[in-house]
Amino acid sequence: MLALMVGIGKASAESGTCGDNLTWDLTDGILTISGTEEMENFSYNTVPWYSSRSAITTVNIENGVTSIGYCAFYGCSSLTSIAIPNGVTSIGYCAFYGCSSLTSIAIPNSVTSIGDYALYYCISLTSVTIPNSVTSIGMSAFNSCWHLTSVTIPNSVTSIGYYAFYNVCNIVYYGSATGSPWGARSVNGFVDGYLVYSDETKTNLLACSSAFVGELTIPNSVTS
Repeated sequence: MLALMVGIGKASAESGTCGDNLTWDLTDGILTISGTEEMENFSYNTVPWYSSRSAITTVNIENGVTSIGYCAFYGCSSLTSIAIPNGVTSIGYCAFYGCSSLTSIAIPNSVTSIGDYALYYCISLTSVTIPNSVTSIGMSAFNSCWHLTSVTIPNSVTSIGYYAFYNVCNIVYYGSATGSPWGARSVNGFVDGYLVYSDETKTNLLACSSAFVGELTIPNSVTS
């Protein structure tokens, strides 16, 4: 009984190391990561898989971390917010896969690539800013982010992976990436809202986003 009384009110805390130069501290759901290297496979193997992974609600990544690597926060289903510092250059494969409570993410200007399945099934995500530094977005990177109602993809992006924005409602992109990011058979050059055209003239209509529901007006510019 005495031990129980002493434990009441005490913060829930764990800490450890990952790799040669990363340390982490998890206190009452807040995970703080500091160090000077890539953060590879962080929570998947480092934070105790069953006891603590689902308890993470907030992540603070301090300056010095250079990338968010493979499966870094895979399945952290209670994570609602994350701070990514400038200096991080890539968000890797499955980095936030299944973070179903994450509502927003600010990607810093230092990031150049967003990997395959990076934010797959982040179903609570309502806003994301993709900076002009990003040149590639991987396969299914934002697939099934159903509540992400509007995304502007900068022209700096020259590679968009298959189904990268499948089931995302409103995409604006004026660049020249090729591929099938919306589930369309092909995309080459111009996306306006829910409609995909072959170029800026809006004369050749290729597809409509699979996420669209309702009545749609095709503009008079379309000839084929």
